[in-house]
Amino acid sequence: KAKIQNELHLEFVQGDLGSLASVNELVETLASRPEKYDYLVLTAMTFPDWSAPSTANVDGFDQSYFIGVIGRFIIYRNMHRFLRGEHPRVLNVFASGEKPLAQVDRELASGNREPTSLFNVLSTSAVMNEIMLIGLMEKDSNVSGKVTLVSTHPGMLKTDLHRGQAWWFDVIEAILVSLAGVSEEECGIRQASILASHKLHVGNLSYVDMFMEGRERSPELQTELDANLEWEWSLLTHLEAKSKVEKENQLDS
Repeated sequence: KAKIQNELHLEFVQGDLGSLASVNELVETLASRPEKYDYLVLTAMTFPDWSAPSTANVDGFDQSYFIGVIGRFIIYRNMHRFLRGEHPRVLNVFASGEKPLAQVDRELASGNREPTSLFNVLSTSAVMNEIMLIGLMEKDSNVSGKVTLVSTHPGMLKTDLHRGQAWWFDVIEAILVSLAGVSEEECGIRQASILASHKLHVGNLSYVDMFMEGRERSPELQTELDANLEWEWSLLTHLEAKSKVEKENQLDS
C-alpha cells in the first residue's frame, strides 16, 4: 500500500478470477475491507497456450475466456459494494473486440465445447468482453449512469509471457514489440492518464485504443452486439446466480 501526497492511496489487490468460487471469494474480500475505492483497474488475464488451447477450469470453461469475461462480469456486477463516491472510474484492460474477425462462438462461450485454436479463444473472449461492458451499461442499475467505465487495449507490453507459442508467433511479436512496445511502467502511466482524463463519458462507457485515442463502436461490433447481447446477458446472469447458490450451499454445510 503506497501513500501519495498524504491523501491518496494506491492498493494492489491480488485475487483469482479463474473460477466461480474464487472470484466470489475475491468479491467478498474487497467488500469486507473498511476502505472503499474511487478507482478500479482490472487487468487480470491469462494467455491461451497455442499448442494446447484447451485448458478448462473447474467450472468447465476455457480458463482464458473465463477470466476475461465471466470472472470480470462477476466483479463488475458487485463493484458497487466496494466503490464509493459519485461516478467512480473503472478501467477494463483487455484485447479489443472493436472489429471482430470472427463471430462469437456460442458453444465455446457456454462451456459446451473446447476451443479449436488460440484465435478461437481470443476472438470470442474479446468480443464477449465488449458486449458484456455494453450490457452492464444498459441493464445494470448499479452501473448505468453511476459508473464511469473505460475499456482499453493493454498495448504491446514488453514481456516474455507470450513466448514459446510458435516460432512464427515469436518472430511477429518481437517485430511488433520493437516498433510499438511499452514497458510495464509506461503502461501504468498510460492507464493512469486514461483514468484521469476529462474526455471520458462520465457515467457511461468510453473506449480508448492502444495509441491513447478514443474510438467509437464499429459497425462490425454493432452487428455482433445485436445478435448476442440478450443471449450473453442471460448466460452471464445465470452463471452469477449459480455461483451465489453454490456459495450459500458451502456456508450452510
